[in-house]
Amino acid sequence: MITKIKRNMKIKNFDEYILERNSHKEYWNFVKNMNKCRKVEGDVDINGYCKLYKVEEEIYETFKNKVVIGIDIDGTINNVPDEKIHKAEMFDLFLPYSNAVVTVNNIYDFIKTYGFELKIVTCQPSKESEIAAEAWLNRFGFEFDEIVFVKDDKEKWNYADIMIDDSEKVIGTKPLSKVSIKINQEWNENINGDINIPNISELTINIMKDAILKLKNKTTI
Repeated sequence: MITKIKRNMKIKNFDEYILERNSHKEYWNFVKNMNKCRKVEGDVDINGYCKLYKVEEEIYETFKNKVVIGIDIDGTINNVPDEKIHKAEMFDLFLPYSNAVVTVNNIYDFIKTYGFELKIVTCQPSKESEIAAEAWLNRFGFEFDEIVFVKDDKEKWNYADIMIDDSEKVIGTKPLSKVSIKINQEWNENINGDINIPNISELTINIMKDAILKLKNKTTI
């Protein structure tokens, strides 16, 4: 569990703090992507770890309820065809999009810093394809808190505040109080999300920060 850093907290004993975080690698990845990380001169010790001086949390502590980030599977993190027949078998044939695993896991690490959740929210045509989809995610090492299966794309908004998806139906049925990040595909050229990116590998920490800020401006969840 990532330790939450409070507003304007000064780290006096770096060695003790790094040990509290359970993993040097986890902490260093967190620091590289951290919002508003201010570092002093000579900020890296001989082991290569950032000596965090001050972290300011602005928008992330203003939400009353836990923010949920939703990520679709088909057409978003892989190119498995949207077929109803033999869909389960197709998960054995397709790989994730380039850098999809790294991108999703970086987002997961970033949002967990603030106590947010990441859910995989997907519409699958059968119980067999649901089982295959979850096995596929685990096989390639995607990190997430929960996988949610819905019967219709528009139901995805019942489970996410920020949804990352390629579906026209998802983007087009977004409630005003929520935020969509559209993965551009040839089938969704006629609709725009709140944020549009060419592929999942372009989902950077800065884009996620922008989405969270947009959510803050839309709602008081």
